[in-house]
Amino acid sequence: MVTRLGLILLTWVIAQPFPEPLFPRVQWPGAVGTPRPDGWFEERSSVELDALRYEVALSNDSTVAFVIANAAAGSGKETLVFLSIEAVRLAQRGYADDIREEGFAPLKELMESFVKAGGAILVCSPCFKKRKLDESNLVAGAAIGGGAKLVEFLSDGSPSVSY
Repeated sequence: MVTRLGLILLTWVIAQPFPEPLFPRVQWPGAVGTPRPDGWFEERSSVELDALRYEVALSNDSTVAFVIANAAAGSGKETLVFLSIEAVRLAQRGYADDIREEGFAPLKELMESFVKAGGAILVCSPCFKKRKLDESNLVAGAAIGGGAKLVEFLSDGSPSVSY
């Protein structure tokens, strides 16, 4: 049972500002952040990263992945969604029509708005071929490609999020 004092303390703890990160420094070649005199780097949060490109990878029908991809594309970043395994089915017209996660726009609308914002959809070619899907039935903005295309996109250090 929670006591009144416990609730007051919990409320006080919640109202406090976030503490400094537990691991505020990283040391590795190419670290992102401000160099320090001792050779370490002050780490920057992902919100502060100045990346111009973002990659979102998904292997299922994740609505949240396209919400994140829309945010990146909407902020003017070159954004690529990589579909692999079962997610390659999303590249087929009509497949995403009935997928709707409570609290979110329908997946079809999220995919369309992503492409309209300049986003690109790369579909894993081996995964696509294994499922014997129809290449002439791709959704707008989708292209079949292998690992080399994904590596090319990521080669400049673009951040990647996987679902």
